[in-house]
Amino acid sequence: MNALRRHWRDFVEQFLAPGLPLLLPHVASQRLLRRCARGPLFAEGVEAVTAAALAAGVAAGQADFEWRQRTARLLDMGDALGRARFARPPLDVEGDWPAPGTPFVALSFHFGTGLVGLAHLRRHGTPVAFVSRPHRRADYGAHPLRWWGARARLAGIAAACGAPVVFTGGSYAVLRERLAAGTAVCGLIDTPLPPGRGALAAELHGRRVGLPGGLIRLAREAGVPVVVFSVTPDLDSGRRRLRIEPALPADDAAAVVALAARHLDARLREAPACWYFWHELHALEHALGPDALSSPAVPPAKFSDP
Repeated sequence: MNALRRHWRDFVEQFLAPGLPLLLPHVASQRLLRRCARGPLFAEGVEAVTAAALAAGVAAGQADFEWRQRTARLLDMGDALGRARFARPPLDVEGDWPAPGTPFVALSFHFGTGLVGLAHLRRHGTPVAFVSRPHRRADYGAHPLRWWGARARLAGIAAACGAPVVFTGGSYAVLRERLAAGTAVCGLIDTPLPPGRGALAAELHGRRVGLPGGLIRLAREAGVPVVVFSVTPDLDSGRRRLRIEPALPADDAAAVVALAARHLDARLREAPACWYFWHELHALEHALGPDALSSPAVPPAKFSDP
């Protein structure tokens, strides 16, 4: 693929396909987005996720799963480009956030359209500091528009959440400061850790996996609760369902990680094509390492910095 075609494809994926529907009323917007998802967008990522989902036995058919995966991605990207903040897609809510202005740690997943939930929390009265891995220009190689797309989405996340994004690596003190100021902190707990980095044992999709514990440790040391949530999109109508679990004390790490795994497991049964990390399931299994304990614990010396 020559440079011009590569840049055009990246422009369509990063800006045109997720952004153009934002200019239309909701019904027309969803119709256009579903049509865009019929094209070969996000080929590398969607193919990897679909292959893993087929191997896991959750994809009834490759073409339908790929279309649903692309639709979910376009919704999520469009939310970050402005929909979550300005358009406010139709939303059903189950559960309640802590009282406005109450600091807590929110845990979610690489699933669905979670930014809609964080925007809802911001309107509820609590700003949110979203935790993200750093995005460096060098990581994107010959795809500068993917780099600019990531920057645009991070800016949209910060705007929807009412607080700057916090990047991992030396961020622990910053996150403590945000909590002390009454800001919630949100991270995604289905990110695989290298073996031996303090993953907490849980059951997911019938497998024993290791989930990161850094944010649970942060909540425990800051004396704030943990709240698990997710947002499932209806890929046909564009309507969303925000589910908020009751807050749990962070000193019971086993209960927190078990709840997070049960919550995600239920979402995977409900809408498997909305999880963007099927290809990471194997890595989650190996995150515990060869010497993992059978019960989750919070070993302070082994936690990775958020």
